[in-house]
Amino acid sequence: MRSLIFIILINIVNTVSANELIEYDWLTMGEKTGSQIVKYKGNSLTIDFEFSDRGMGPKLHDVITLSNDGYILTEKVSGKTYMGAPVDEMFTLSNQTARWKNTLEDEEKSLQGSNAFYIAANGTPQSLELLISTIENSKSQFVNLLPSGIATIEKLKSIQVNNSNDSKSITLYAVFGLGYTPEYVWMDSNRRLFALGYGSMGMIVKGWASKMAELQTIQDEINTKFLANKSLTLTGELHELTLINNVNIFNSIDSYLHKNMQVIIRDGKIVEINSVQKKVKDAKIIDGSNKTLMAGLWDMHTHTTLEDGILNIASGITNVRDVGNVHDDLMIIKKSFDTNNVIGPNIYPVGLIDKKEESSAPTGRLAETVEQALSHVDWYDKQGYTQIKLYSSINPEWIKPISEHAHKKNIKVSGHIPALTNAEYAVKNGFDEIHHMNMVFRNFILDESEDYRRSKFTLVGERAGTLDLSSEEVAEFISLLKEKNITVDPTLTIFQSMYLNKAGQIDPSYKAVADNLPTNIRRDYLLTSMLDINDKNEKAYSKTATSFLTLTKMMYDAGINIVAGTDSMAGFTLHRELELLSEAGIPNAEVLKIATIKAAKLNGLEKIGSVKVGNDADLILVEGNPLQNISDIRKISLVIKNQKLYNPNQLFKAVGVKPFIH
Repeated sequence: MRSLIFIILINIVNTVSANELIEYDWLTMGEKTGSQIVKYKGNSLTIDFEFSDRGMGPKLHDVITLSNDGYILTEKVSGKTYMGAPVDEMFTLSNQTARWKNTLEDEEKSLQGSNAFYIAANGTPQSLELLISTIENSKSQFVNLLPSGIATIEKLKSIQVNNSNDSKSITLYAVFGLGYTPEYVWMDSNRRLFALGYGSMGMIVKGWASKMAELQTIQDEINTKFLANKSLTLTGELHELTLINNVNIFNSIDSYLHKNMQVIIRDGKIVEINSVQKKVKDAKIIDGSNKTLMAGLWDMHTHTTLEDGILNIASGITNVRDVGNVHDDLMIIKKSFDTNNVIGPNIYPVGLIDKKEESSAPTGRLAETVEQALSHVDWYDKQGYTQIKLYSSINPEWIKPISEHAHKKNIKVSGHIPALTNAEYAVKNGFDEIHHMNMVFRNFILDESEDYRRSKFTLVGERAGTLDLSSEEVAEFISLLKEKNITVDPTLTIFQSMYLNKAGQIDPSYKAVADNLPTNIRRDYLLTSMLDINDKNEKAYSKTATSFLTLTKMMYDAGINIVAGTDSMAGFTLHRELELLSEAGIPNAEVLKIATIKAAKLNGLEKIGSVKVGNDADLILVEGNPLQNISDIRKISLVIKNQKLYNPNQLFKAVGVKPFIH
């Protein structure tokens, strides 16, 4: 979600000529959840943008003036971000000097006779229209960007759309240079933004909402072809017979590094592991000297997109658990990855159920009654799901009947802790797993009458650090988790980012990768805070971040199943999650087991997750020794998945990421 919001809120510009007003509807799962109103007056425009997402959402007021060729001369953005942090941003361009100040930056740059297009740190979606027009007006067909980079466009497809009152000719554009993959924008024949699609969310001119699904389908097909073309050039075939020689093996079964071994792979299966190397005729030989061979990694908390695929595979993540998505969309993504049409991991889906109300989840299946919720369990069962996730608006009284119904079908139950109850109640009434460490802490620091949904992060941030983790109350709850064989999915990285990342400073969770990421990703993702961290709450938030690590280790020591999940930026976040588990005090070998064999077994799989004769060759080759230094997990030189070979350096370069191995 966080990455979605940063993509949506990128700001860019074009020329404006006449007085005009255009209204847009922001849609979530086809229903209006927000709006944008754009007022044009000469070479200036005013944009008011907002939407609501489970009690959160941005609200922005954006005022822009433009030069005759479409470049921004002044811009002022005010309001709040998706998570509620304040927005106060200014930009001016005068005498070939650009100056800008926001919560991230306070900078000045001489353009020295050339033009550049300013990208606001917290802009509005409408601004993509302005960028496209500016590029079309330029002789070079590209524009330089501020703070840095360049942007180009490509026209992809033109169609005619009709409603009862009007007919419009619209064109789909791809905008390159803003992130890992293209941004897609629908423009009308007057060079006005018509629609933006982001899967289950999007924006379209008021009165045309019925066309959003059709446009999204066209856009998805084109994006799939774009990614499929990359797959053709970036995917290698695993040889019928492959030897990995002189390699150190972490097999995920014990806690040792088995040195100078040979692994023989035939038809995608591990057939031999030898301490004395054999010579095998007609085999492809891979030199594993000074490298560690281990099972592919698992990310146990994702909301997968096609665009995530390359980042995951490049990061050694060959398997993900998707814990809440639009079923039809996810099945298309899964098929694309399974058939290697698009590069990506194996997906193990979890079906999401929530009660239908204002703060309902934006994906999954919604229920108005417990009977309807039970029917959703039946539906997921027929689709082959083995786990469901209950979301925050579920009536607490529904937990027990839903869980009992699911368990009869051998379906596990996990989720957020619903509002107006606590984790103890959820566990006693059927939960098998708790997602997110803030949900665990809610058990101790929120009164059951407090509806946390509109302040679920700030309340926990303010209070969790004061909890006495040595108290009898905490000990009893941990004992309950052990007794009920509960799994905990802490997603530590997102909370470290949330409670420690100040606006304008590199997010501590991503310091190790910041210089490797594209400029715009680095700026929009790593320099932007989710919460308003200030003098009043900074110490409390910092204590809470520490307490999250401490309680995770306490649960691990008590024998609680811990999984490594992210709910954030694909690839890089899992590496940091493993580092945090290590920093919490969990031995590196156990951290690697959590991310490999233990994850596989929790998903009912026996043939992946370890380097063992008879297992599938679902493997990664790491330069270094992650048992000694967990951060070596970033230095992956080879990935094997579904009888395909991938070179992470090539994958990273394809999406604008500087490789981690030189």
